[in-house]
Amino acid sequence: DYWENSYKQGIRWIEANYDHPPDKRLRIGAGSQNARYALDPNRYEFVEVPENIDLYLSTTRDDRHKMVPCEIVHTIQRDSVALFYIIRPDDSFDQDPSFTPSTQRHITLANQYDRSRNEKEAFQHYQEALSQDPDNPNVLANLGRHYLLQNKYQDAVPYLERALELQPNYLNAYLHLGTAFHALGQTQKAAKIYLKTIALKPNLREPYVNLAIILIEMERWLETVKLLTEATKIHTAHPKIWQMLAQAYRQLGDLAKADDSISRAFQLNPSEYSVQEEYALVAADYQNQNQLVRAGTIYQNILERNPEMPGAAFNLGLLYYKQNQFLKAIAAYEQAVSHFPKDPNPLLAMSLALNARGTIRGPYPPVKKPSA
Repeated sequence: DYWENSYKQGIRWIEANYDHPPDKRLRIGAGSQNARYALDPNRYEFVEVPENIDLYLSTTRDDRHKMVPCEIVHTIQRDSVALFYIIRPDDSFDQDPSFTPSTQRHITLANQYDRSRNEKEAFQHYQEALSQDPDNPNVLANLGRHYLLQNKYQDAVPYLERALELQPNYLNAYLHLGTAFHALGQTQKAAKIYLKTIALKPNLREPYVNLAIILIEMERWLETVKLLTEATKIHTAHPKIWQMLAQAYRQLGDLAKADDSISRAFQLNPSEYSVQEEYALVAADYQNQNQLVRAGTIYQNILERNPEMPGAAFNLGLLYYKQNQFLKAIAAYEQAVSHFPKDPNPLLAMSLALNARGTIRGPYPPVKKPSA
């Protein structure tokens, strides 16, 4: 079935032979998401989940043609073997053994509901699948994941633990279980889970990030550096890892390594606010150490990407003021005022710069981004 030609043949048969009301688009479900690209959107509506549809198209692969109770309308054959089915859903076939709901049908429907972000229906089908196959690790893990989506972390644990009993190397189950333990405040258990996941698959990014978050919460900075240094050898282009490494180095007082790490993160994703925020904290440390040139360069880099970064323009103004570069200081304060007109500090600092006298203490750390 190279390039899913049987789907195309089936759609051509429908166009030529199926009674199609001219004022209605037929709702089409299919065993492959790619079928949508062969359908004329003026005549057909592709439906991701094969329920409430006019026709269902599927190959015989994985018995996907048995997904819904139906009447067989047409088959595409090769050497007298049916490879592809065009079927019309019909509830009168509910008790037909060919279409009686099976575990695989419920799993497939649940997966399709997951893709369409219908969590309620997906959860229901996973429950139906589990009732028919209680020792299916895939179903158990997905039920655990859905309990996480509902913030029912304690409910998720037994499903995920059972999935791992049945399939000890199930990586997604480990990640979900770590998330559950972390949310429940059982950080030691979560950390052990993530270490186990790293041992099973060292090139997987998520356990490094999740374990680093725990270590940062516990302010175990040396362990954070050790973990993330190993992670950067594998995941060289992931900004979150470099950002967290910068935070750990900054907390340890190693400003040069913090700068190197956050600069890498900024190069990889300069638009990410959390990266800009850590970059600004490094600049503030430089400013406190009177390394004004480097601090100024960082503030300028941030403001080029995000002119509304809280604190960046104001701190840049303080830096220029300290160097008696009053015109540049005034321009920076004006930028701060334009974005934060209710903040009195930039106005006060600008008045001092205009009069070229007085002192301003700082730098001020960047404030957290306001929640929506």
